[in-house]
Amino acid sequence: MGVYTQGAGESDLPTKVTYVSNLGTANINVSGSVSSSQQIQQVPLFPAETGFPFSSTGLEWYTLQPFKSSTALAPTIRYEYNCLQKYPNIRIKWKNRYGQFDYFNFYMVSKKSFKTEKRTYQPQVGSWQGSTLSYNNYDSQNLNYLVDSNQGLTVNTFWIPQDYNDILKQLLVSDEIYYVTTESTQDLTPITIDTNSLEFKTNVVDGLIQYSFDFRFGQGYKLII
Repeated sequence: MGVYTQGAGESDLPTKVTYVSNLGTANINVSGSVSSSQQIQQVPLFPAETGFPFSSTGLEWYTLQPFKSSTALAPTIRYEYNCLQKYPNIRIKWKNRYGQFDYFNFYMVSKKSFKTEKRTYQPQVGSWQGSTLSYNNYDSQNLNYLVDSNQGLTVNTFWIPQDYNDILKQLLVSDEIYYVTTESTQDLTPITIDTNSLEFKTNVVDGLIQYSFDFRFGQGYKLII
C-alpha cells in the first residue's frame, strides 16, 4: 500500500502499520521506498514477508493505519471480508449464428416459475332418470377439461466484460436453446427465450456489467395430446 507524505522531502514517513481486526491487534514494522516524486512511500504488506493474516480463519473485518512511532499519519482504512454468495450454477447452451453451440454459466440469482392455465365446465350432477334426484357427495359441478402449464426460468449473469455482448446477442436470436440440467452427462432440457429486448452496456459508461434473461421450458408439466 502507499502512504502519502504530503510533499517532497517530507520527514513524516511511516515506521509501522497498526493492524486491528475482530481477531486482535498487531503492529507491523515496515520499511519501504519513496516514490520518485518524494511524495508517496510504498509499504510492503505481503503475507509471506510480514505474516499479515489475510486468510485467518474467522476473519470478518480489519483496519490499517500508518504511524510514525506513536503519531498517526492518516485515518484508518477499514476492510470487510465478504464471502461471495454463489448460487447453483445454471448452464445455458445455444446454437450460435455460425451453426455451432456456445454455452454460458449463470452463477448469480436464478429462479424458476410455474404458471397454469385452466378451462372448466359444469356437468350435470346426480341421476335424473328416476323419480327423485340423487347424487353422491363426492360429485363436483366444477371440473377441468383443459389444464396447461408454463414453466419459466430466470437467470442472471455475474459481472462480465463487454466482450460478451456479441455472444449474448446470438443467444437472443437463437432458435435452439437448452438448459444443461446435468453437466456430467450433458442432460439437456429444451427451452425458448422470453427476453425480447436488452439494453447492452459498455465498460466505459456502466463500469461493471450484469444481464438478466427469461426463458420458458419447451415442454409443459402436463403433455397435451
